[in-house]
Amino acid sequence: MFFTTFVENFTLMKRILFLISFFCISSLSFGQQPASVCELGFSYTISRQNNWGFSKPVVTSVHIGSPAEKAGLKINDIIERIDGQPSDRYYSDAIFALLHEERYIKLIVSNLGYRNKELIFSKDCDLMDAVSEKQMASDLAPYSLGNVEEKVFIRNFKTTVTQSPQINFLNYKTFGFKENAHQNNSDKFLNNRIKMVLEKRGLIYSAKNPNLFISTNVLSYKEGEEFVRITISFIDPRYSTEEEPYIIWQCTAKDYEIIPDSDISLMLMQYPFPQTFDEARFRHFKKKYNYTGIIYDMNNFRKIFYVDPVSPASLAGVETGDVILKINNIKMVENFKRQGYNKVFSYLFDFKPYQINFISFKLKRGKKQFNIQVEPITMEYEQFEIF
Repeated sequence: MFFTTFVENFTLMKRILFLISFFCISSLSFGQQPASVCELGFSYTISRQNNWGFSKPVVTSVHIGSPAEKAGLKINDIIERIDGQPSDRYYSDAIFALLHEERYIKLIVSNLGYRNKELIFSKDCDLMDAVSEKQMASDLAPYSLGNVEEKVFIRNFKTTVTQSPQINFLNYKTFGFKENAHQNNSDKFLNNRIKMVLEKRGLIYSAKNPNLFISTNVLSYKEGEEFVRITISFIDPRYSTEEEPYIIWQCTAKDYEIIPDSDISLMLMQYPFPQTFDEARFRHFKKKYNYTGIIYDMNNFRKIFYVDPVSPASLAGVETGDVILKINNIKMVENFKRQGYNKVFSYLFDFKPYQINFISFKLKRGKKQFNIQVEPITMEYEQFEIF
């Protein structure tokens, strides 16, 4: 027993010492790429919910456009293993160390639609002393609200979840709807929307003998004005009686004049792992921009710091170290921060009257000047998350 504890503590100390070294050596370089600063690309919390990954990390957000998102990591994923190690064997600081030890992350995750799914991806890295088009799009958000947007809002949701040790939400694979003799158009609308959302998240609709029965209720009431209260309940038929349904999860939303389609999806985001119970806070991200693969020198924006080797710019012949004289016949700025926004970067957003098919770069390489046409890729992301 003493030896086992000693080995585990020694392993933990090695990982913590590694992290100290990692953060001290901020100029660490990977492969042939210039020095970079890396993040996980996702956030997590250690679950204290008996029915969803107790004592294991649960993903609470995934950065849009990150390698983690592209690999398929989802909000609410239970991280079962990290680099082959069972995640519930470690304290939070050791989990942090495991996740930050290598540039590439290997996870085994489970969620509503899958069990023990393997994901391998790199961290979300930005080059030091440089700025990418993704970062530039965020910096220029005030000039293009239709393309880049981030807003926070609150919904009056009250959520309750059973904490019975006999209930594990991973075991529910199919769902159906509780029969209602007085079903109206509002109930049908709710059921159709719930069915679409849950199927998208991996659950299977079954009219006969489902694991879960879903009951909906729409109640009208008056408090000076007429409002609607919506309740969605998930019921386990195994422990239910005719008189008393066994509700494992329930979310109630009130103060609506009409039932908003989008808010049904937001209510269901509280299943299976609500982060708030009396009031739900959401963050909405939206980003759309044109990607060429050029990364700008933060100290001199005319100089190309780096070109992603698998990108439209690289395929067109743009090289690291080239100097940009003009973009779409607009003179290139040298210092972005000092001069503020310049229309030279309008290529990121398809500003009218420009309709981007090709972006024209006038470049200087040594003593030679020449033009290169680059066909960009449209990068588009949208995400809701609870926080």
